[in-house]
Amino acid sequence: MDAHDSPPRSDDLQRVIAMTLQRAADISREYRQIDEWVAQQELHIKRARERQEVLKDQYGQCYGTATLFDFDLDAERERALAGKSAPVSLAQPTSIPEKPKTVREVLIELGRIAHPDPIRAGPARKTLTEQYGMEVHEKTVGMTLYRLASKEMAFVRRGIDWYFIPESERAALSGPPDAEPEEAHDFA
Repeated sequence: MDAHDSPPRSDDLQRVIAMTLQRAADISREYRQIDEWVAQQELHIKRARERQEVLKDQYGQCYGTATLFDFDLDAERERALAGKSAPVSLAQPTSIPEKPKTVREVLIELGRIAHPDPIRAGPARKTLTEQYGMEVHEKTVGMTLYRLASKEMAFVRRGIDWYFIPESERAALSGPPDAEPEEAHDFA
């Protein structure tokens, strides 16, 4: 008997092995899906933190303006809130409801957030559903990314990964104006 040979197995043992292999594959698949979801959430958190830093800087600039025009911003805010002085409204401005984003716009946004890292169609579809409330066909994301890659050169595909190309870099990929399409779009 060879080292790789094993004695014949009973039908019950065969079923247990098959069920265990299937369960291990299911667990592995779910683990990878969660890992991809976590990566997408980390990108959103990173972008939110970057926005917070911008807002901190802008808030600091308000104090700079107060210094330049020689007034105490904190004191003026307190006076305005107390109703003693309100040259401008501190109420929330009314805004026009934002037009819902398209799948294309969301994918470009996700690509910008992830850049230089890639995005993948599956997690992007999940983001569309969970964060934007868009229920789309399973092929919509892939087809939209394909169009963005082939017509606008906004993405390049490598396997299952889609890499966003900033507008400033797209002109270099398009090739000379008289180039054939195959030459202009050769991303390999």
